[in-house]
Amino acid sequence: MVEFSSNAAGSSGTAASTTNTAVSFPAAEGNFSVGLGDLADFNVHLSNAGFQPGIKIALLRGPVQLAVMPQASILVVSGGALGTSSTASSSTLGLGILTGVKVLMSLDAGLFAGIGYDFQYASFGLAGASSSSVSSTSTVTAHTVTMNVGWSVKLGALQLRPEVALAITPALTSNSGGAGSSSTTGPIYAFMPGLSVSVEKNVAKAVASAAD
Repeated sequence: MVEFSSNAAGSSGTAASTTNTAVSFPAAEGNFSVGLGDLADFNVHLSNAGFQPGIKIALLRGPVQLAVMPQASILVVSGGALGTSSTASSSTLGLGILTGVKVLMSLDAGLFAGIGYDFQYASFGLAGASSSSVSSTSTVTAHTVTMNVGWSVKLGALQLRPEVALAITPALTSNSGGAGSSSTTGPIYAFMPGLSVSVEKNVAKAVASAAD
């Protein structure tokens, strides 16, 4: 993943901005889907953001397939020491939500694409290292639009889905309750090439189809 971001000073700071570029190593993700009938699937996505359950609802069947998938998850974050001074935070406990919706399109020929929106909110409690330190609460809010396009290739029971995705976060806002300040990071652009590998539920049927 390649990420580009622009940082702006907080409300109490001097107006300034910087641009950062970051490259991340490949990360593994998982997806599990169970059919609930002809028009709906229960889907669970596993990534570094946690478990994201959702319901995939078919809107159109045939050579062109269209579906909508609302998703929601709750994030729990717990950390150790964040600093070494007497006033530094010694522990972090956070609770957040990630909710959104995706519109998915695919063709029998193999082409697929999607567009989605995610809302993220997290609240973190920072506890001081010493008993005299006062705990503070910080919040982070972000809105993200995602787009992806790829091609699906069947190889017997396996299905390979190379794709490229783009995530755009216009602004990520952080508010510190203890310091009474806020800062904004953005816009943030993340370019994410990827490869998905899936196995058909009916393996025997897939193998027989490939042999024909």
